[in-house]
Amino acid sequence: MPIKDILARHLLNERTKNNLLQDEVAHRAEISTRFYQSIENGDQQPTLHNFFKIIKALDGDFYSIASPIWQEWLDENNNE
Repeated sequence: MPIKDILARHLLNERTKNNLLQDEVAHRAEISTRFYQSIENGDQQPTLHNFFKIIKALDGDFYSIASPIWQEWLDENNNE
C-alpha cells in the first residue's frame, strides 16, 4: 500500500477520534480545506512541514501519530 494511503487512513482515524471536521484541521494547520481533503483521501501527500502542522492541528503527539504510520509502512515493505 502506498505511504499516502497509509497516512490518509491514520489521519482520518485521528481526526474522527478527536471529533474534528476536515475544515477545522485545515484551518488550524493553515492549509486549504481542499488540500487537507486530498491528503485524507490519499490523493496527495503533504510536505514534512505540512505534516507537522497537521499533527499539531489534530492536537496530536508526533510519536503517537507518526509511529503507527512508520510501523505499518515498514511491515508492508520489509521484503523490498
